[in-house]
Parts: sequence; structure tokens; C-alpha cells
Amino acid sequence: MVSLALGDSYEVKMKNIIIAGSGPVGSFMAVLCAQLGFPVTVYEKREGFTRNINVKIEGPFFKEVQEVLSRLNVKTEFFGKLNEHLHSQRNRILIKELEERFAREAKSLGAKYITREVESFEELYKEHKASDPIILDCTGRNSKLRINEFGPDIVSSPLQHAMYVNFKAKITDNMSSLYQVMKYMRNIKLTEVVLSKRKDKDGFSDVTLPVFITDELARVLIKNTQI
Repeated sequence: MVSLALGDSYEVKMKNIIIAGSGPVGSFMAVLCAQLGFPVTVYEKREGFTRNINVKIEGPFFKEVQEVLSRLNVKTEFFGKLNEHLHSQRNRILIKELEERFAREAKSLGAKYITREVESFEELYKEHKASDPIILDCTGRNSKLRINEFGPDIVSSPLQHAMYVNFKAKITDNMSSLYQVMKYMRNIKLTEVVLSKRKDKDGFSDVTLPVFITDELARVLIKNTQI
């Protein structure tokens, strides 16, 4: 068990950290935990980093991480230098390069990387139960581990009932943002918005939202509207 002093006021005690997945999130957590002095073991099914996908990291995220670590008296400049590198590249970096930088730093701090696909939390806990570990799932939404433990993100219930939502609104150019929010709602599917071209004296238009909902949600709505 590792004891980390935070300032002069209190201590945080933490156990071994086991991370499934060494993508950007898993490798970031590996670096962060290793820098804080915790024993870290990372499991990754891939034998190497190969994703040549260019991503943009908005804002001074890694600069803020560096500032937090500095306040915790952690002696490292890793995230500060990474932030400078990103700034020089207009905040863009290949996923492959980001993963490699994280893995290299984590290994230099003692993190152990194991090439193996993890299919359940139970197998990790049995393997590390002597250290009473904290297990982090960083394998992504479509991983075998996540699906085995939590099920797939698939709408299995058919959208059977039509419903219309009527209201008045001042229309802007941001209608697409509504679709971005609605697409993550399991029981509702938004179809084309019906917008009246006529506006009242205050600039409001009549809007109708046709949506399809599941039978389960329809029963709830009917029950709650009955007198």
C-alpha cells in the first residue's frame, strides 16, 4: 500500500491500480497513477500502438493536469512538456503517438504492461486479490470486457409509438444540437422537425417535434397522465 502526502493536512492511502486497456484514457490513467506513486499494472490486447488517427485536444488540458500535480508536490514536468508539444502542433496529435508517450512515461515510473485481452473483472481480481486492487476499465465502449459486464449499447426494444411535441420557439442555427443530444436517448427517436414559417409579433414560430418512443416509455406516459 502506498501513502501519499497531500500538503501538510492529511494522507490518502491507496492500493494497487489495475488498468484494463492502454488506449489514450488507460495510458493517461497509468501515467497519472504512477506519478502519484501507486503500483500500476496495465493489460492491453494489442501488441503495439498502430492507430494513425489525428485527434485534436482542446484547451490547456495537460497544462491543468501539470498544475494539479505541482500542487500535490509531485516532481514531474511530463504533462507540462506534453502541453508545449501539443501547442506547437496546433493541439493535434496522432493517437499512436499519444499512447506511446504515455506508455513510455508510465513504464519509466515502474508501471507493468501485460499483453492480454481481459474478458471479466473476476479474472483480474483473482489474479491480484492479494493486493486488494482497484480495477479501472478503460477498454472502450465496444470491448469484450465492457459488453460482458454491462451489456451492449444496442436498442433492443422497437420504437412503436408516435408522439408529437408542440411548442413555440425562436429558431436559431443550432437545431442540429438537439439531434446530437437526442441520439443518445435509448427510448426516443427524433424525426424531422416541422417548423412553421409564420412568426408572431415577438418572433416566435410554432414547432412540432414528431418522435417515436418505445412501448415501455409509452406505458409510463399513459400511466402518469391518467386521472
